[in-house]
Amino acid sequence: MKKIFTIILIITASLQISAQNFYFEPSNELSKVIGISSSSYLRLNILRNPAVDTVRLKYELVTNTIPDEWYRSYCDNHGCMSSLPEYGEMSPLFDEFTSYIELSFDPLYINGSGTVAYYIYESGDYENGQTMTFNVETEDFVGIEDRLAEKLVLGPNPFQYFINVSNDEIIKELNLYDITGKQIQTISTIASTQYTMETSQLNNGIYLLEIIDMFGNKTTRKLTKN
Repeated sequence: MKKIFTIILIITASLQISAQNFYFEPSNELSKVIGISSSSYLRLNILRNPAVDTVRLKYELVTNTIPDEWYRSYCDNHGCMSSLPEYGEMSPLFDEFTSYIELSFDPLYINGSGTVAYYIYESGDYENGQTMTFNVETEDFVGIEDRLAEKLVLGPNPFQYFINVSNDEIIKELNLYDITGKQIQTISTIASTQYTMETSQLNNGIYLLEIIDMFGNKTTRKLTKN
């Protein structure tokens, strides 16, 4: 009986050590449709697990597909910047304090869509972080990706050694991301309606392929390698 009790204690302690010390509210992903002529913001809160005294968080930008013409800004509990920083550190979370990431966008009358993703992790523990994702598109842009997708042919899916991409419009650029939003590969200056991407070096898993045509229109497809 004593031996069983000791094992239970060890398992419980192990679970406590591996538990995440922070979490997102309401979730780790937020999507919003914004007006083309005014500034809008998206905000996700970061809360401390009450079981720990202090949490020190850092962040790293892993995805940014926001149109270059748009104005954008970043805020957290440490301060604000008139850009999207690539990395940084937030003020510590303790007592009743919470943190957040708030992104503001002004399309400046330019239709479009994009995704911003930040990898959030505790100082000194990079491997056990979580990704926070913001998706945004203008009102008039809703449905454009669906129309673009009708012209786009990808295969095979699932894939192994290559991905064939075919489009009615000239393909300008291909960007490949893993499921966390980290950019794995980019191929620019394609200038063709067809392209074959070599993928033998990739690990098995789920990927996102972003296709950008000569007019700057973007569409994204989910692909699986096995």
